[in-house]
Amino acid sequence: MQLERVRTPIAAPPSKRLVNIGSPYLSGSKEQASLGIRLLWDGQPTLIIESLMGMKRTIAASMAAGLLLAACADDVSPRDPAAEKPSPDVSSSAPSPEPTHEPSPTGDTSSVELWYVIETDTPEGAGLFAVHRDVPSTQAIGRAALTAWLQGPTREERAAGITSLVPEGAELLDLSISDGTAIVDLSAEFESTGSGTFGERLLLDQLAWTITQFPTVDRALLKIRGEFKDGYLGHGFVIDTDTPLKRKKSAPLAPIQVNSPGFGDTFSSGDVVEGTANVFEATVSLRLLDAEGNVLFQGFTTATCGTGCRGDYSAAIDFEIDFEQEGTLEVFESSAEDGSDIHKVSIPVTLQP
Repeated sequence: MQLERVRTPIAAPPSKRLVNIGSPYLSGSKEQASLGIRLLWDGQPTLIIESLMGMKRTIAASMAAGLLLAACADDVSPRDPAAEKPSPDVSSSAPSPEPTHEPSPTGDTSSVELWYVIETDTPEGAGLFAVHRDVPSTQAIGRAALTAWLQGPTREERAAGITSLVPEGAELLDLSISDGTAIVDLSAEFESTGSGTFGERLLLDQLAWTITQFPTVDRALLKIRGEFKDGYLGHGFVIDTDTPLKRKKSAPLAPIQVNSPGFGDTFSSGDVVEGTANVFEATVSLRLLDAEGNVLFQGFTTATCGTGCRGDYSAAIDFEIDFEQEGTLEVFESSAEDGSDIHKVSIPVTLQP
């Protein structure tokens, strides 16, 4: 791994391929595209616009034929009115109330993953992104994680572009675990999404990836106000024992995930940035800015896999400052087309001298 200080010019990352489709917004006219709104155009629009509940701005959902085919292979699919599904039978063994494993316990707190949504420079326009949150250590760690997830991103996370598709007012009513299956009981507000198919699928993926982080949970079923349903949300997604919620390979993860540092963490010279990425030639670019926006560090590292597969990356960051101040860590891919930052994740940190 080669890292270079900002004082020394660094070699450009290896040549990358990128189909630049513009800004992360979509519209139905070329005129609107000129206003910074993204449009995939081949004589006529080839995508369908869908708004995602909870976003401050509209995110484009790619509905090209390739994605439609991928959606058909997903484990959770919209309801087929001609094929009614029976309510799931999960009474074969007595459920335990919570997962028995606490992820990353530290003193009186445990670190958990909460899966939200971030805008991306992908055709979908948005992807799943995990934030790592400390919650009070408890045997009911699954309930604690879901409760924190329903509350949504923090102020720092929202400022960095993280958002949630969970409808306002949704609450966790109950959670039980049996034979690797979590049964999540949510209030009726959870179904008031106002989103299209892509947005609702992302919402269910958020739930699936949050609850299945625990080793005692492989899949999840959903209740609304204590009842199983034949179809969920506005588009009638089928969720039963044959098609449970789980982590799908087809889920649209954001290309760059940052596991550490977390939003608002303290960060000192020599500290390590780590996460996962699926970027061209596995090249992950890093930049650290001080409170005035001056570059303290710039360089790149290489993930263990890339260009169609997700790999781990890790890099120590060295910098010099005279006093404590706010800063921003940027993790991104450099576009081979124009050198711009793409898939950028900005993490606010407190810099320590």
